[in-house]
Amino acid sequence: MEGRDAILAAFRARPGRTTRHVTSNVVIDVESATSARGECALVLYTAYKAPIVGSFHDRFARTSDGWRFAARRGSLTFAAETGAPA
Repeated sequence: MEGRDAILAAFRARPGRTTRHVTSNVVIDVESATSARGECALVLYTAYKAPIVGSFHDRFARTSDGWRFAARRGSLTFAAETGAPA
């Protein structure tokens, strides 16, 4: 997905569900006065599946309104349903 409108439309189109993302080990590397990158570990809990473990890889941009996400990519370390590497 790209852009606020596409992200909002995707969230509105999916069925409602209860989830919780737990993030830790957040590391932010400031590259310049206007850009940074970050990474954090995550565990995703839902009411219907076993937990999923992965990471978020982020890019940030400093705007006139402050720091904002420029991009976010998720990767899975493993899916607990099978215990197999993702």
